[in-house]
Amino acid sequence: MRLAWVVPPSYLIDDVENVLLVTGVTPPTLDQMAVASFIEDAALERHLRSMRRNYRAKRDILIGALGTHLPEVRISGAAAGLHLLAWLPDGTDEHATAMRARRSGVGVHELHRYCTTHASSAPALVLGFALPSESELRTATGLLGEAMV
Repeated sequence: MRLAWVVPPSYLIDDVENVLLVTGVTPPTLDQMAVASFIEDAALERHLRSMRRNYRAKRDILIGALGTHLPEVRISGAAAGLHLLAWLPDGTDEHATAMRARRSGVGVHELHRYCTTHASSAPALVLGFALPSESELRTATGLLGEAMV
């Protein structure tokens, strides 16, 4: 929807307004009104509460399934966001594991594809849990366990 808001310090207000005027980045008025109504009616807060519950449940299912199918994997980053890091055992080929998982239909991301430095770090996969259903998370984690061979 391209809706957002910013509360810049007073000394930046003119600069922010100028950027918006030059770029022409202004969302349609109807969209702005719909979102304002969504916020005023507390629908946004209800929606956020509901989504937090849903995502927490999915995260917990993923963590539980990882414990069952990949007990040797260490998990971090589960306290926030819609992804977590699955740290693979030392010596695991991160890329080969990700490719085997992809061939079995499981989309995972290699942590080191996101790195901008070449510092040595343990192999890890970035696992998202927002999109898959709870049953898909369970199935995918089992397939990921098979890809770890």
